[in-house]
Amino acid sequence: MWILDWGMRIYELNGKMDSKLEAIGKGWFCLTVPLPRRRLDGCACHSPLAHFHIHHTESSIREIHPFTTITYLASEKVALPSHTSEKLIAWNDQTILIQFLFRKSENNNFSNTGEGQPRKGKLSKQWTNKLASLVDEKSVSVQPSSPNAADSESQLQRLFRPTYHTTLRLEGPYFTPANPASYETVICLVAGTGISGAIAIAAAYSAKSTKHTAVPISAENTWKRCVVLWSVRELDFIDLPFFQKTTPGLEVRPHLTGNGRQRLDAKEAITDACENMPSEKVWVYISGPNPFIEAGEKVCRELGVAYFGARWS
Repeated sequence: MWILDWGMRIYELNGKMDSKLEAIGKGWFCLTVPLPRRRLDGCACHSPLAHFHIHHTESSIREIHPFTTITYLASEKVALPSHTSEKLIAWNDQTILIQFLFRKSENNNFSNTGEGQPRKGKLSKQWTNKLASLVDEKSVSVQPSSPNAADSESQLQRLFRPTYHTTLRLEGPYFTPANPASYETVICLVAGTGISGAIAIAAAYSAKSTKHTAVPISAENTWKRCVVLWSVRELDFIDLPFFQKTTPGLEVRPHLTGNGRQRLDAKEAITDACENMPSEKVWVYISGPNPFIEAGEKVCRELGVAYFGARWS
């Protein structure tokens, strides 16, 4: 099995894929890749959570990095292309468009020089920063977000997004064994770029209530609400155009931090999102820095609710 696994990895990494990199504002980037549909052959694909390992030679010849896709692959496996949605890369019946969301590495993750400035040389060598540098981020124009935005399509129209076409290799998908559709209330407690998994879960919830989208049989009528609790620095916050906010029961609640703002109180936020729902009917997805995940897991144990902490290690 070990030899077979590594044989499959080498085979998958051997094929290059055209992709599109977009700057969507405030250091956020979206990578869109047409995944060969055969990658999902023989896969049950009930979980909305899947990750890939990305190899981008323009950024690093040696490094391969794991990324959670924001695309709900279980739905995409059997769904027909939407002629009303914007397609960033030509769609055909042999491929599935998948997307990844990431941010540049933060300056405060590195030691400073005597003048209090980050060591730009070291910072620029970070894998995500090399990838992001391929796009002219300075030309991105993000209009002020509107709380009355109708849906993700109207938000997309508010963005002018510089793009860059490149090639990369993908290893995966690897699905996380999770079935949020078996609970009435699903809460996504996420911080920073941990929002990726929450976007995929929210897409699964929206797909459940969309008649023209095929959804796995396991996703029955149990799932009534999906609440995304997103802790993000005020300087990094943008109204991400990936949520179908008109979906009944879907709520996205950003919690802005920094500039003297208080950090998200996980216990208070989860308790409020539960709305007195019995603990056995609640499931919590937690993603972000390890201390954030550990704090969220502790709260879930105290409240007696099921949870999943997304870790790479």
